[in-house]
Parts: sequence; structure tokens; C-alpha cells
Amino acid sequence: MGQQRAAIAARDGGCIIPGCTIPARWTEVHHIIPAGKGGPTNVDNGTNLCWFHHHTIDTNGWQIRMINGRPQVRGPLLWDPTQTWRPAREGFLLIPAELNHPSVGSNP
Repeated sequence: MGQQRAAIAARDGGCIIPGCTIPARWTEVHHIIPAGKGGPTNVDNGTNLCWFHHHTIDTNGWQIRMINGRPQVRGPLLWDPTQTWRPAREGFLLIPAELNHPSVGSNP
């Protein structure tokens, strides 16, 4: 399991929920398809989530899927009204509504 965790950490970098900045060393591995539902315990079915997101993933509206060995996330309706699947941890630390805010990209 140590090698699998290291591989997942290298791929995901940390918690994959947008805006969460918890690094990989403080995350837990989440089974995308639960083991109790036949999901395997391997790198292609695991992803990094912080403690909070791991323990609320079934109730917080976030969805996770794996496409070609890379996790994708879809946010709750209030976060993303378009319900778009997005590659995890690829350059979006802001919620979509913040992207058009005048303070984004400006210096304080």
C-alpha cells in the first residue's frame, strides 16, 4: 500500500477538491468505487482527499470519477451550475464565480 499511496500522491499532489490546499502528506486515499461495492484497491481507483472532504464526500455534492488513470471532479450545483467534469488539480484554485471577480489578478 505504501507504493500505491506514493504513486497517488505523485499524481494528485494533494486533496483534489478545487480550492483545498491540503498537501498529499496530510491526505487520505479515497476509493472512487468503494471497496464494499467491488472497487479495487489500486492506484486507478484511489485519489487523495483531505480528512474533511474524505469524510463528507458522500454528502457535500462533489463527485469523482477516473478517466484514463486521472481523477476528474464535478462540483456541487451551487459551485458549478454547468455541472462540468474537470481534471483534478489542474490550475483552478478559485471557484468559477470568483473567476470574474474584479479582484482576481489584481495586486492588493
